[in-house]
Amino acid sequence: MPSYVYKCRNCQITKEETLPIEARNKPCETPCKSCGSFSLYIQVQTTNISYQGTMNTTLNFNDRLKDISKSLPEGSSAQRNITDQIR
Repeated sequence: MPSYVYKCRNCQITKEETLPIEARNKPCETPCKSCGSFSLYIQVQTTNISYQGTMNTTLNFNDRLKDISKSLPEGSSAQRNITDQIR
């Protein structure tokens, strides 16, 4: 579930909430808990991606390229290009 940061245009206070996408605008429809104005808006934030465990994307990508290369005609230019990418 995504996290959203809301800021009040009136008092500049910020708050963060984790909400389903379809509920992301609900805090904007409620009064600010600090000043009571209906001035909350969603601030644009960078995306945080969390991954638990080990992940070697280079290894996975190279394995996929090898699988693709095996399915191509032997000696084709496409197969040579993939082989060059793996090295």
